Amino acid sequence: MATRSNHPMYRNGGDGDDDLEGGSSNYQAMSTQQLERRREEDMALHEEKLDQMHSNVRVLNTHAHAINSEVVEQNVLIDDIGNRADRAQREVERQDAVARLVNAQKKKVCKIYGVIAVLVVILVVVLAV
Repeated sequence: MATRSNHPMYRNGGDGDDDLEGGSSNYQAMSTQQLERRREEDMALHEEKLDQMHSNVRVLNTHAHAINSEVVEQNVLIDDIGNRADRAQREVERQDAVARLVNAQKKKVCKIYGVIAVLVVILVVVLAV
């Protein structure tokens, strides 16, 4: 990539006091031929810079398309993960409801065993007397 130092304005310290032949950038003192040559050099430099910018923009465009494709793929994956998480949440809620039902039934069974144990004790006491 060309630098500013290649431009005639920035040569020899960048003070803009040199032209192609005489050392003065007094455009009024330059001949038409010198002005035309300076204009052509400037146009060539601008064309070169525009070509570089165009090349860089094309590279950026390629990168942007690649990033967009990656984002689209990532969105599909994220949606799939979200759907799986929703299904897992519903399954956890269903299993929680089943566990609560089992615990409620265990409490009833424990009460029944407690009543049976009390009746067995009463039966043993009655038969022992």
